[in-house]
Amino acid sequence: MLACFFPWHDGRGGIGNCDIAWFYGIMIQMFYNDHAPPHFSCAGYGGAKAIVRLSDGEIIAGELPPTAARLVREWALARTAELQDNWQRARAHQTLGKEFLARCR
Repeated sequence: MLACFFPWHDGRGGIGNCDIAWFYGIMIQMFYNDHAPPHFSCAGYGGAKAIVRLSDGEIIAGELPPTAARLVREWALARTAELQDNWQRARAHQTLGKEFLARCR
């Protein structure tokens, strides 16, 4: 499996996560069995963190510096269908698409 760590369980009794992309010092993660609305989490830029809605790339919690927010939004909007597919797979506790992961690395 490419780039996916603890896809079912984190070994401590909680739900694990999957790193799906890393660019310009920003890590994008999608958590298994996460809450609605469909979203991903991102971290980077000196500890800044945010939750980003899949449908429009808008930050719905947390914050990022303006340049990072723009980069993340552009990245998400260019991959909306793939992110939505991975969201459905994560909700069903399935392995995230390897083609998607390979292109994001």
